[in-house]
Amino acid sequence: MRGLGVGTALLKHLAQIPESTNCGRIQWTVQADNARAIAFYEKHGV
Repeated sequence: MRGLGVGTALLKHLAQIPESTNCGRIQWTVQADNARAIAFYEKHGV
């Protein structure tokens, strides 16, 4: 599913949850050796 926008759509949807529920933030973690995930999250400002 890489390259089809699924991850971006999921991330955008998840970002709406704290906004709609008056939650302060989403805390996201990734393993330090997962370069693809880190690049994805940095690309999206996470």
